[in-house]
Amino acid sequence: MKKILIFISIILAIAISTDAQAAKARVGGLKVTTAPEALSLSFSVENAFPEGIEDAIKSGVPTSFNFLVEFTRRRRLWFDKDMGSWNFKHTVKYDTLKQEYEITLEEKGFLKVITKDYEEMKKLMSSPDSVVLLPSWGLPRGYGYELHIMAELRTIRLPFRLDYMFFFLRLWDIDTDWYSYKFTY
Repeated sequence: MKKILIFISIILAIAISTDAQAAKARVGGLKVTTAPEALSLSFSVENAFPEGIEDAIKSGVPTSFNFLVEFTRRRRLWFDKDMGSWNFKHTVKYDTLKQEYEITLEEKGFLKVITKDYEEMKKLMSSPDSVVLLPSWGLPRGYGYELHIMAELRTIRLPFRLDYMFFFLRLWDIDTDWYSYKFTY
């Protein structure tokens, strides 16, 4: 009976520490650009790399940031109009032989960036830059709009049996809260 209580206590401690880490990560530093040719945005995920994730990445575990963006036009006396939603990833793989990070940026046409610098890799992974959403000429002027942004950090999913053997990899899965930004164009 004591062993079961100790096991349950350990699982609860891990769950609580994972929730505490998830609360720290958040979307910030949003910059919306409404140039004549396109509506684009740049933002960053603060505190996106929890303790221990560097070792997991350096061991060769592919890690992805999944970014979700929803865009709506606000209306006063009716439902908001959905203007679109986008989903894109940043994925990093570490090559242990060359000791370099390969980052794939989906929103840039699956652009691959290779670096040996850990800090540069963190910046590329957690800071989408100049993401083009849609042409500005398609947006009616004088209306209120709202952006919703969320980020998810995911280590790779392993096959069925291995997923249970290496359960500790799921400890680094983090979701930010939805970040909302209202503006008038």
